[in-house]
Amino acid sequence: MLKYIIAQLKIELEVFDSPLILSRMSAYATDFEGEADLKIKITQEDSISYDETYTLIGTSAFRGFGLKDGDYGIFDMLDSPKNLSAALYVDKTCSRILGHVKDIQPLGGASNEVRAFNMIGDAVKYAVIERNGFVFHSSTIKYKDKGILFSADSGTGKSTHTGLWKKYYGDLVEVINDDTPIIRFIDNVAYVFGSPWSGKTDLNNNVFAPLCNIVFLERGTKNELETLDFTEAFQRFSRQSFIMPFAPLYHKYLVSAEKVLKSTSMIVLKCNISKEAVDTVKSFVEGNNETQR
Repeated sequence: MLKYIIAQLKIELEVFDSPLILSRMSAYATDFEGEADLKIKITQEDSISYDETYTLIGTSAFRGFGLKDGDYGIFDMLDSPKNLSAALYVDKTCSRILGHVKDIQPLGGASNEVRAFNMIGDAVKYAVIERNGFVFHSSTIKYKDKGILFSADSGTGKSTHTGLWKKYYGDLVEVINDDTPIIRFIDNVAYVFGSPWSGKTDLNNNVFAPLCNIVFLERGTKNELETLDFTEAFQRFSRQSFIMPFAPLYHKYLVSAEKVLKSTSMIVLKCNISKEAVDTVKSFVEGNNETQR
């Protein structure tokens, strides 16, 4: 049995032999005493059929979502409900999660190792939502013990911007996660945590920091900041959050999201690729967190 602690969640993992999973999750491996918060089991199967005891409540692309007595089912379809490429079963407390993957590499799909690794990430996302948190699409740094999240649509330059922080301020900056950090409330304080799932760069560290600022990046010819009111912030915020069609979990996400929006400074940075762009945010963070619209 493999053991990990991610975002202060104790996790037990049972999975087929996978050097990739062991490598990508190694920074979070640790022994712990007591009961795990989350138990995950992932298996490889020759065939996977849709469990008809689940009521299908919706579909998205090739994914279906089902419910059964408060438990959740997520089904990835190949060509019909009787021919699935993957299935993930999540109990109502998001504490026991079972996943199955079928080899689709001959059809041009990713390897079972990659898909199982991503499935474990999905399991953690569900568990975090149940426990006062959520995953947020951003490149995130720890600067002087402050968690700063830089968020935007893919391709805008989040990683480039955080790379500039590291370039110019060296050891004062540590990358927490380059794509999907975890925000979670511990004792009613919002923290941002590293996780093994960090997009294409695999750039993450097993560290955390109190959440200080969320910065939405936009490309611009000059560097300027703009504060956001609650409505504007929520519109941008929700686009970058992991949201699912299950009402109980969505409600829990909204509760946590509202707390973050009301307790965290939200700004837009219109910027170019320069040290000045970094220093514009740095001055804001180190100052009184106030700026003019």
